[in-house]
Amino acid sequence: AVVPFAESGSMPAGDKVGSIVQADLTMSGEFRPLEPSKMLSLPSERSEVYFRDWRMLGQRYVLVGQLTRNGDRIQARYELFDVNQEKRILG
Repeated sequence: AVVPFAESGSMPAGDKVGSIVQADLTMSGEFRPLEPSKMLSLPSERSEVYFRDWRMLGQRYVLVGQLTRNGDRIQARYELFDVNQEKRILG
């Protein structure tokens, strides 16, 4: 699952980032898309991820992140977790 990225401040492109990432990961065949409305929570960092919830939803991996405006740039920070092993893979 790709959780919508948390945003700080106004980000005109922010809502598109998650959609792009989700499309790319879905095409890899390793990720099952999950509509945000079906997610039990919208974590943006490790301390907010409840692995049992993601297992219950049949998700193998979960990607969380934040977007921050830094001048004229947008910085993305993310973490990818293996739900069954409850450990971070990337980020």
